[in-house]
Amino acid sequence: MSDKPMNTDVDTVLQLLIETANTKNYSFDITLNVKGTVVTGTVIAAKDYLEKLSKEFSQEDEVEKEINDKLQSAVDALEEEEEPSANYVHLEEAKLFSESGKSLPSEGSVLWRGKLNDVDGFFLGKVTAD
Repeated sequence: MSDKPMNTDVDTVLQLLIETANTKNYSFDITLNVKGTVVTGTVIAAKDYLEKLSKEFSQEDEVEKEINDKLQSAVDALEEEEEPSANYVHLEEAKLFSESGKSLPSEGSVLWRGKLNDVDGFFLGKVTAD
């Protein structure tokens, strides 16, 4: 991977996986434990996350257009970086599981972004509700 120093507050294996997703546009299924909450989904590159998030804004008014423009500027900045840093994990088709085992949301595709140093543990693959 990179010659950058690893962030010592995060799992170095997870950081390498997220760096690979960001630099190689690689996706994979993962389940995370984030401060007691189970989050599952498909890891996507930060650039893909920002592009998909920008599409959530219909641009029907000035505020949505401004948000979309700023997100697109962030995408452009990421494209210029040779090795984007891995400070956040980005998921699509994300679901969060409550202690009862019910998933939130129960339907639809959700984008999720979390701080890498807030992840307590992970495994590859998704969990599903019974």
